Amino acid sequence: MTDAEKLAAHLDTSAGPFACWIWTGSTSDGYGNFWRNGRWDKAHRVAFALHWALTIPPGMEIQHVCNNRRCCNPAHLVGGARTANQITRRLSETIGAPAYRLARRYAAGTQPINFTQEA
Repeated sequence: MTDAEKLAAHLDTSAGPFACWIWTGSTSDGYGNFWRNGRWDKAHRVAFALHWALTIPPGMEIQHVCNNRRCCNPAHLVGGARTANQITRRLSETIGAPAYRLARRYAAGTQPINFTQEA
C-alpha cells in the first residue's frame, strides 16, 4: 500500500474540499500519527509532502491555517519557519481564533468572500 493510499484510508473528507479533512487514525498531542519510512511522522506533514510532491526541508514547519491539529487538507496547510509559526499562533490568540482562521482562509483563497451586506 502506498503512502497516499494509507493516508486516504485514515481521512474523513466527507465535509467537502473546503472543510478540514480529519485524521481518524492514532494521534499524539492532537496531531495525527503516520508510520512512514520506518519512523513516525505527523499526518499533516505527510499530506503536505504528498500533495506538493516534495521533501520537506529540515527546520520547515507545516502550519494549519484552520488551527485544527487533526486536519490534513492541503488547502489548510502552509510551510514556514518556526518563528513564523509562533507569530501566527500568537496573532490567533490575540485577535481570536475564529477571526484569525477566517482571515487566513481568505488569504489562502480557500474561503469565498461574500461582499453582500446584511441589513
